[in-house]
Amino acid sequence: MFRAVKFTSSLLITFMLSSFETDKGYETVRWWQLQDVSFEDVYDAQLDQYFLKPIFGDKVLALNGRLIEISGYIIPVDISSGMYVLSAYPFSSCYFCGGAGPESVMQLNFGKLPNEKLKTDEYISFRGRLKLNSTNYEDLNYVLLDAEKSPEKD
Repeated sequence: MFRAVKFTSSLLITFMLSSFETDKGYETVRWWQLQDVSFEDVYDAQLDQYFLKPIFGDKVLALNGRLIEISGYIIPVDISSGMYVLSAYPFSSCYFCGGAGPESVMQLNFGKLPNEKLKTDEYISFRGRLKLNSTNYEDLNYVLLDAEKSPEKD
């Protein structure tokens, strides 16, 4: 009996910790999965500045280039140019204002801008192709390419 309970518990934990595949091959990713990253200070002589360079762990590296779906809070950066960020936390607690880490935000690069206006702190799901960025300091570490609002679930 103990062996069956142990196996069932292990199976349940594995199921809960794994990501889920949604329709059209998009894998649901949770923010905690993106925490497999550390950062080192790197000096850029050309810009005369220090930057946090991400060192992605194996779990995050495995997501690079994959079609993912992720939910979070909208943070408008430059509405006129369509620049938005998705955050694990609301604006008051996010990386830019509240002291969360850079692994808690994702740049949304839209293939086509959403028709409706995206509001600050609106909780929305997006999907696209995840790109890990450790070289371009003008972009965030996590970039969702061809981002689109996920279809509403029934």
